[in-house]
Amino acid sequence: MIALLLAHTPLHAANEQDLGPFKALASIPSDVDAAAVFENPAETLLLSPVGRSFRSLLAMGGVFTQTERAWQALGDAFDAPVDETIRALLSKRVAVVWDGFERGDASMQGLTDSIDTRWTLICEVEPDYLKAIQVAMRPVKRDIAFGRAVYAIEQGRYRLALLDSPKPGVGAIVLLAPRSGAPLLDDVLAQMVGQTDPQRKPITDAHQDMLASLTQAHLAKGDGSWSFAFMTRVSIFTALTGQQLPVAQGGDQDPDHIFAGMVQLKTDSMRCSFASSIPVAPGIPDAPVDLYEAVADDAVLVLACARSPRILIEDDSLQLTLTYSAKGDQHDASEDPALFQSPGLMVIKPTGTAGPMSMSLMLMGAKRGDDRTALIADQTMQAIIASYDPAQAPRFDGRLPAVTRSLTLHKRSQDAEEPTPNWPGTNPRVAWQTLSKANSSFFIASMTPNDADPARQIAQLEQAALTLHALGPRPDSGTLLRARLRPPELIDMLGQTTLMDLALSKLVRQADIEIRRGLRSGIRGQLNIEFTNARTPGAR
Repeated sequence: MIALLLAHTPLHAANEQDLGPFKALASIPSDVDAAAVFENPAETLLLSPVGRSFRSLLAMGGVFTQTERAWQALGDAFDAPVDETIRALLSKRVAVVWDGFERGDASMQGLTDSIDTRWTLICEVEPDYLKAIQVAMRPVKRDIAFGRAVYAIEQGRYRLALLDSPKPGVGAIVLLAPRSGAPLLDDVLAQMVGQTDPQRKPITDAHQDMLASLTQAHLAKGDGSWSFAFMTRVSIFTALTGQQLPVAQGGDQDPDHIFAGMVQLKTDSMRCSFASSIPVAPGIPDAPVDLYEAVADDAVLVLACARSPRILIEDDSLQLTLTYSAKGDQHDASEDPALFQSPGLMVIKPTGTAGPMSMSLMLMGAKRGDDRTALIADQTMQAIIASYDPAQAPRFDGRLPAVTRSLTLHKRSQDAEEPTPNWPGTNPRVAWQTLSKANSSFFIASMTPNDADPARQIAQLEQAALTLHALGPRPDSGTLLRARLRPPELIDMLGQTTLMDLALSKLVRQADIEIRRGLRSGIRGQLNIEFTNARTPGAR
């Protein structure tokens, strides 16, 4: 299921688009699930302080545990320290391919298990190092595939194949896969010795415009360097999300949509430029980026989106879900009782200097009458609060639309023995308000601990919204989502104590993401992560 050539790529013709690092994936067929190319991953990813921290974080979450064990297995097989083995294998250009994700469970755990167990690593190494491996492998059990030896190391848990340098100046190749990924390794080996069909459509086919635009956008920012680039078929995630892909232009019922990205990883930051061929419905509005900029400075979490988050309070947890339809809008937002077809802003920030945190939500929808807007807002809040405790759900039913509604949520009697959550505390306060201006209707809600006033947070958001509204219509931004997260403050606020939460708070200071409509793609975006200055255990 794979074709891969790591030999030097021929020079582009004068009119051929520059695919940057993606040109190294141009011989991989589209029926694999994912592929990536790395530039010296030993130093940029695995052995750098940030890379070691990420490896520890992923291992604690049960991700890439098999891959981590592979390094130790290779070190043992080659009778060399693990770090020395990683440097020898992964200091040049390295490609990784994955296949068989659809055979995993339709869950996030099933997906991560597939990523960890169905891969093949293709490493360009020095010819002298390949000879040293061949000497070390002489007493090891082997099979013969396509006229080449395939070794079984660590009691058969991993398979290893070696290919001599085809000509002077070109590196030799080491292929490595776990036992569960052996069929994929065989396909790679077959391609590299010229025993597969050369006519298979490559994964980059029909996506050259998007990949060229993505490369140009990434290289235009920062110093233009990159650590790795990746591509994956979006269809492998449909079982996980339960959503079908949209029909491609022309009526194709099985569109080959992809998601691709380029990543630059440094000791203090990570930058990822990404794009996808999935189309975005023309009826989806812009996210309220002006309001985002007005409130983002001191926010622990701020989210501006073209479709507001759906909120559910369940037991002691609060769930947020974001959805974007790739199909045209068939829904009349004016009849949506939940108000969840409107652009929205969510923000968690201190209520004052070093004060408790408030969570506020603002939705900006099409103009409705004041009574209608208030009724929809009251019904929405009644449903949200009822998901926590039906006995405390209010019934305002749109009466007195200009009045700010406010109430305190008391701890349910059946939860009396449960520990008090760190946030929002025992008796959080909730308030909401609606208003209509010009062509827009606004719904604002806030939740705070019981020692803070949610109505004050509503007033601040209202003032910011009205100030921006008074400036008149703004130019289209094309932004579908913009978000900022500061894990240390948020995790401290929520009182999370899992190892993953604590590790994340120690590693990441701030994460910013923006998703926009693409020019040569469905969407394009940028993810920027700033790492903390604290050195984590195991870092060097």
